[in-house]
Amino acid sequence: AEHLRDDRPVTADYEVGVVIDDPGCGIHWNYSRHDVGGHRRTEGFEVAIKADADPADIIHNRTITIDWDATKVLAQQAEELFGDIFNITVAGRKGFCLANADLLLMWRGIENLMTDMVDRPAWVHEFFARMTESEIDAARQIEAAGALSLNNGADGVGSGGIGATDELPGKLFDGKKVHLRDMWGNGMSQIFSEVSPAMHAEFATPYEAKFMDLFGLNCYGCCEPLDQKMDLVKQLPRMRRVSMSPFVDWARGAEAVGDSMIYSAKPQPSYLTTDVWDVELARKEIVTILDACKANNCQPEFVLNSTLTSNHEPHRYDEWTDMVQRECENYA
Repeated sequence: AEHLRDDRPVTADYEVGVVIDDPGCGIHWNYSRHDVGGHRRTEGFEVAIKADADPADIIHNRTITIDWDATKVLAQQAEELFGDIFNITVAGRKGFCLANADLLLMWRGIENLMTDMVDRPAWVHEFFARMTESEIDAARQIEAAGALSLNNGADGVGSGGIGATDELPGKLFDGKKVHLRDMWGNGMSQIFSEVSPAMHAEFATPYEAKFMDLFGLNCYGCCEPLDQKMDLVKQLPRMRRVSMSPFVDWARGAEAVGDSMIYSAKPQPSYLTTDVWDVELARKEIVTILDACKANNCQPEFVLNSTLTSNHEPHRYDEWTDMVQRECENYA
């Protein structure tokens, strides 16, 4: 509130989320953290799925339970605590994301997953197919239980940005029960930054397309560079927002996106975390992005992710946000 003078709407609504019990597939990942000077640096995942595992024994549909009584208790507690300040509302599930590869690598290990796709692709495909079906079934269960809420207002959707749009909910919305088709969906394959477009097309796109077809509009991507994979992104249903991470060529990405969807630019967060803060260095990047978007008729948004520290100088956020606002006004 003191240092982020952005244009994200802030309302007096406080949402209590519906309590949803999702048991998952019963498999958990184990990891070891490697810290330096008290700061988290890396995490190493241990293998939870062995090479001889049968996907059918691990990935399956699960039973989703909605605890309406627990939800009511939470709403009452919120009302008692600060109902005189906020408008307390109960909100159902507002977001779904398919990230098969990112999840499987945490179970299988990055090196193992990469070699599995080469050495025994059918085995990986069976995992991804079963994971996709399980996620679709879970989403349908939540939908049938009436535990969804619209995410087309000031809600965060995808890996950044807000869901405000007049294209949702769908034409069949009756003003009461929300269906998946009335919502934004999301997909990503961050670890596939390390594979070719051809392998991405084989192991990610078909499953993502099937899952994302549930939703009225869709976002795609997070940290993975997508400037050279936009032909794959455009194959996904009803795409409206694509992530352009700090690892893309900004101009190449803008040329590929054009005016087909929101160019969700994720500027380099490390500029705000270094020992010396240089707002001019950050400004040059913003200008580069805006130049690329203007030249290609893109509709950009700026999402500053992963700023884990400001080196005890929170004024950096003030200056960065103010600078981006000024530059956007100059290009408007």
